[in-house]
Amino acid sequence: MAAVQFNGASNVFAGFLQTETPYYMPNPDAKSQPYGRSDAFSDPDYASACPAGICDAYGLRVLNSKNVRIYGGGLYSFFKNYDVTCSSPDAPSGQRDCQNQIFSIEGDSSVQAFALSQVGALQMLTIDREDKATWSDNLSVYSNTIGYITYRM
Repeated sequence: MAAVQFNGASNVFAGFLQTETPYYMPNPDAKSQPYGRSDAFSDPDYASACPAGICDAYGLRVLNSKNVRIYGGGLYSFFKNYDVTCSSPDAPSGQRDCQNQIFSIEGDSSVQAFALSQVGALQMLTIDREDKATWSDNLSVYSNTIGYITYRM
């Protein structure tokens, strides 16, 4: 499950892209509920991606896609079990921990993103299951913002 997924796409332009992951997560988590995984739709294999942990839906997933350009976007995770405390600047833990990962680039992909903001995810960018950018390294007022990302396989 991903809010937005580009799979085998090419020459994609997305301006002011906005996603919000399900408010009920992580109960149930994305491994099996509320929808099962489908190979026909190239759904993420969350059981392999986080075998010991709780999995949450990606806000954006780019899979085997070329020349994907995102100009301004927000990938948001405001809730954990319908509770907004996890995205609050005053969260008791001191971190925005509504979910672990929110943006995944996988396979043979090329992506450029400008002004990509996120809220509530510990890991802002994951490439082929390796975390590359954390929220705390990119905090900008309320949201976490990365000015420019480029990735070419």
